[in-house]
This record gives sequence, C-alpha cells and structure tokens, in this order.
Amino acid sequence: MPAFLRSLGWQPISPDTYAVAWHRFGGSVITHPKVLAFIQEHCDCKPQYLGRHDRAGNLLAAVATWGNYLAGDKTALEHFGVDRQYDFGSPEVILPLGPAYKGMLCFRGKYVSSEHAGQLINLSGRNRGRTICLAKDLSPQGMSAKQKGRRRSELNRCLKSQGRLQPAAEYAPEELVRIYAELYQKRWGQPLPNQAQLAVMLQALRAHIDGYVLLIEDRPAAFQLLFATQSDRFYSVEYINGGVDPAFHDLSPGTVLTWANVEHTWQNSQSLGLAHRYSFGRNSAEYKTRWANESKLMRIVSW
Repeated sequence: MPAFLRSLGWQPISPDTYAVAWHRFGGSVITHPKVLAFIQEHCDCKPQYLGRHDRAGNLLAAVATWGNYLAGDKTALEHFGVDRQYDFGSPEVILPLGPAYKGMLCFRGKYVSSEHAGQLINLSGRNRGRTICLAKDLSPQGMSAKQKGRRRSELNRCLKSQGRLQPAAEYAPEELVRIYAELYQKRWGQPLPNQAQLAVMLQALRAHIDGYVLLIEDRPAAFQLLFATQSDRFYSVEYINGGVDPAFHDLSPGTVLTWANVEHTWQNSQSLGLAHRYSFGRNSAEYKTRWANESKLMRIVSW
C-alpha cells in the first residue's frame, strides 16, 4: 500500500467491512458490494477496499478502488472495458463515507455525487458541466399536483384499456432479456447489445431488479431496466435503458411506465424512511426534464 495513502489514514479492509460501511453510511447502485463483486467476477478489475478509522478503531469511511480509479466511476467503467460488456449507464457514485468523515481521496473520479460536497476537500464542481437527472420527489414540494394528476390519469386510462403492470423481478432473467430485446429493437431500430451478458447480469443481480413490465392486451408494451439498492440512508435507483412498442402509442406506454416506476420506488423509499435517489442518467433527452432535476456531478482533483 502506498505510503501516501497511509499518511492520509487509509488502510486495507475486507470486503465484509466495506459492506458494513456501505449499508451504514449509504451508497449508490454502482458502489453496492454485490455489484462490485459481480464486476470483479466477470471483468478484469479486482477492487481494493480501503477504510478510515478514528483513534478508538471505529469505522468512519470506506471506499473501493480499481487501480487509480474509484470503483464504478464512469471513467473507470470505460477504462477497464466494463461498459463494453455490461451496461450500468452513467451511474451516480455515492461513497460510504460517514457523517464524521472529512478529508481527501486521491483516486480518479468524475461522476461523484454532490452528496459529498463539503466532505471531500479535493472535490471540485468544475467538471465540464457533467450532471445527472434525479427524479423529482412526489411530495407537495416536488412534482406539481397538476403533473401528478395528469400522470395518474394516463395510468388509469391505460389500465382500463387492458393494461397491466407486472413486477419485473417476477420474470426469469432469460424471459426479461427477451422482452427487453424485443422492445428495445422496436424503440431504437437496432438490436439490444450484449444480450448473453445481460442474462448473466440479471441472474446475478436479480435481487436488485426493480420496477415493472407494462403489458397491454397481454403483450409487452414497455420496459425499463432498473436496478435498485437500499442502505440505511438511500433508496437508490439507476434507470439503465428501456424499450417501448410504438403500436400502443395512443396509450403513451413509455410515460405510463415511467410514472409507475417513479411512484413505486418513491412509495417504497418513504415507507422505509430513506432518501429517494432515482437517476435517469445524463441529461441526454428532452423528456427527462419533465421528470427530473439536474444534479451536478463532482470530480476529484488528483495528481
């Protein structure tokens, strides 16, 4: 371990200790212990787990790294070729740093959550305008009552037209890949990449699949691949990508499913008393502004 890291107080910890920190202090989907373990098993990037303790030996913070990168950062997913095999989108990196921790990290990262602003002293907002879109909350202070009423009306109209919401986690991984691939092709006009790897991914991370498949007339009409994790602080959701059948355009299946998924995860987060962080990824499409607010991503100033 480099002397510089030791001088900052970071020491190697076990994967189990990292998992304890993640659940206690909070994290995002991409920094979840099982997600990192999956990537380690299938890609050439073994994580190193580091922790900071106080003088009494109490754990203050933990991080996982791939070489000189924060594990899971989009730049690391690209550098190690993870994103060429498995699609994790452009995930928000929330690190398991306890509230008492304030210090620096010397690993590369450009997709670090603004949750850590003021906590990491070498974190900068000068990051080439990188942002992600986080779903508006459904409290009275969040999404407008008018918009919520419109979305519920669209959902009810769809359900009355032989629509049905089926939890995505109830499907076998192979069947979910088939549905996803079919709807992706119809939406984007091209095949879904890496279907064989996706089946492996869904099998391994099945416990983290969230949201619904929308069926109309018993036919898949819309699907959005969501992964969700729960720590003691956050209910984190990553919306990876999706597909829709344009044959049902009059019933707005994409909008209906987006509302159903956001409402479902919002209600779950509130019942658990957790902060709801539902990421639509980068602000790459106009529709996202209707559903989400932009949140600045931070970069670590390293040397």
